[in-house]
Amino acid sequence: MKRVFSVFVAVLSLTACQFINEEEEATPRSSSQSVVTHNLVPSKSVSFEVSAKSNVFVVQADAANVTLSGNLAGKTIYYATVNSGSKAISNEYVRYVAENSTRSASAGKVKVFESDTKNEQNHAAHHHDDFNPVFDEDSSRAVAGVTFDTEKIDNQVGVTSKNFYVAAAKGSFQHKPATLYASDSICNVWILNDDTGIPENERMEVARIYAEKFSSIYQKIRAVFGEESDLIYVSTNGALAPMENACATGKKVNIIVYDLYGDQNDGETIGLYSSIDYFKNGLAFRNTTITRSNEGKYFYIDSYFARDCFEYTLSTLAHEFQHMINYSMKVMKGLDCDTNLNEMLSMLCEDMIQSELNIPDSYSPKNRMFKFLSNYYDAGIREYNDTLQSYANAYAFGAWLVRNFGGNALIREMMHNIKSNNDCIVSAVNTINGTNYSFESLFALFVKACFDYEDTPRVFENNMVGNLAASYGMYLKTYAVADGNSVKLDFTSISGQTNSGLITYIYVK
Repeated sequence: MKRVFSVFVAVLSLTACQFINEEEEATPRSSSQSVVTHNLVPSKSVSFEVSAKSNVFVVQADAANVTLSGNLAGKTIYYATVNSGSKAISNEYVRYVAENSTRSASAGKVKVFESDTKNEQNHAAHHHDDFNPVFDEDSSRAVAGVTFDTEKIDNQVGVTSKNFYVAAAKGSFQHKPATLYASDSICNVWILNDDTGIPENERMEVARIYAEKFSSIYQKIRAVFGEESDLIYVSTNGALAPMENACATGKKVNIIVYDLYGDQNDGETIGLYSSIDYFKNGLAFRNTTITRSNEGKYFYIDSYFARDCFEYTLSTLAHEFQHMINYSMKVMKGLDCDTNLNEMLSMLCEDMIQSELNIPDSYSPKNRMFKFLSNYYDAGIREYNDTLQSYANAYAFGAWLVRNFGGNALIREMMHNIKSNNDCIVSAVNTINGTNYSFESLFALFVKACFDYEDTPRVFENNMVGNLAASYGMYLKTYAVADGNSVKLDFTSISGQTNSGLITYIYVK
C-alpha cells in the first residue's frame, strides 16, 4: 500500500532515537551480492598514542594487532569493521578483536532498537536510469534514422494533448496520450488521460500546484547543483542540437503524472527520471536503437502517491530534477557518478528545499534515518543494491557530510568538479575546507560521529556477525572499557585469515 506512516524522525546529529537496554544477537546478513574470500594472513603490529585530539584510528587489513597507549583507564574502546571492496565479504574472513586481559570484563549492555514496525516509515523508492549508448566514431552514421518532426505544442491548458512513452509495467513501455493541465515559462505538467490515480475533478489543481512549486525552487536548485542541459543528442557520434529547435516542448521541463509501472496503490516507486529522453528517436547505435524517448526534459511522478501523500511528491520534484541536472553536469561530460552518489545528491536536494516547500520531516529524506540507525549494516554506505537500505545509508552519510563540511558550497563543488564517485566527494571536501583527507580518513570521522553520541546506530558486542556488505559496509562494535593505560587488540577471524579489503576503525571515547 502506498502510504506513509507517522514516524519518529531522528535528527541528523544521530542523537534522537529510542533504544532499549537489552542485548540482541545480530541476524547473519543474507546478501544477494557475490561474496569474495580473497584473503591474507595479517602480520604487522601497529601502535597509536591516544589523546584528546587524536582518538580515532585507521587500521589496514595487514595488521595483526594494535597497541593503544595514553590515558585510557575508564575509556570505552569501539571499533568498526568496514569493507572497502566492491563485493561482499564472507563472515569467515571478517575479522574481530580477540579477548584480551588488558581490558575490563564487560563494556556493558549493547544498545539496540526496539522492534516497532508500526512506527517505521513505509519508504518510497525513486528510480533513475542513466542511458549510456556506445557513441559511433564513424561520422557517416551521424544522422542515421534521425527525424526532426518538431512541431511545437500550443500550450492550451486542459486542451493540448500529446502522446508519451511511459513505463506501464516493469520493462514494458506504451505510447499513451496525456493532457496538459498546467504550463508556465519553466515547466509543463501532464496527466495521462487514462490515469486512475487522480480523479478528473482534481487534476487541474494538482497540476497547478506542481507547476507553482517546481517553478519556485527551479532557480534555487540550479544555483547550487548546476543547470540541466538544453541540448539533445541527434546523432550516433554524440552530436547535440538545441532543444528549442529539436524538441516539441522546447527547453521546458515536463512533469508527467501517471501510475508508474501500472501497480496502482501497491507499488513503491514515487518518481522516475530517465536520460533516454535526451536522445532523438530513431538513432541506431551499435548496442541499441532509440525507440521510446519523449525527446526533451522529462521526469515522472506516480499518481497514486500524489493522491495518498501529496507532500511526498512535492519533495520528489526536487529529487528527480537533480537526476536531470546530474546527467548534464556529470554524465554528459564523461564523468562517472555512481547510483549511490547520485541518489545521495538527490536526497540532499530534497533536504535543501524542504523548508522552502514547507514539507514535514515524515515526507522528507529525514524519514529514512530510522532505517539507517536500525539496519545500516544491510548495505554499504557507498553501495547501491536496489534496496531502501541503500537510500537510508546514502542519505545519512550525505547529510553528515553537508552539515559538517560546507553545506551548499560543498554540494556545489561536488556537482561542478571534474571528479567521479569517492574522488568527487573527497576533492570537494578538501577544496571547500582546505583539508587533505583521503576517503578512508574522511570515513573515519563518519564512524566517529556514529559512535559519538549516547544514542548511536545499532552497536554490536565484540563478536562475529554476518557477511559484510560491499562499498563501505560496516559493523559498529563495542570492545571494552580499558582498565589501564595500555591496551593491545589482537585481530582474529574464524579462519585465522582476513580479507584484504577490510579496514578497521578504532575509536576511543
